[in-house]
Amino acid sequence: MTGSGTLPEAREGMTETKVPGDAAEDTRALAGRLLRGGPLPPEVAHLQILTGPGAGRTAALGPGLTLGRGAGAECRVDDPAASRLHARVERRGAAAVLVDLGSKNGLRLNGRPVRRPRRLRHGDRIALGATELAVVAPELS
Repeated sequence: MTGSGTLPEAREGMTETKVPGDAAEDTRALAGRLLRGGPLPPEVAHLQILTGPGAGRTAALGPGLTLGRGAGAECRVDDPAASRLHARVERRGAAAVLVDLGSKNGLRLNGRPVRRPRRLRHGDRIALGATELAVVAPELS
């Protein structure tokens, strides 16, 4: 079919180039890890649970992330000392801030009690109850 403008004719004389790492495939894999709480690449800002039953799970830091043991928490921890909605990490421009949501047993950042909103940095340790989480976000250094 000459001159019909069909796809086979449009491709005639063209070479197909394979690009390493299919972007759609990479996006699907990342989305799956986010949904399962699995390991995330370091370039995706996230919290990683270090201790307790959920050790190894991760939660991406979006515009905001609630921490606690209740169903309403986006990052759930299985810790009886944690409140249902214990704390929140909020993005404020390029910064991330940790806020205690009035938890009964308190919140610690790098071993110190959090009584007012505190700015987070890469490598910080957040503790609610006996559960410790690490901030993995090189852009917050």
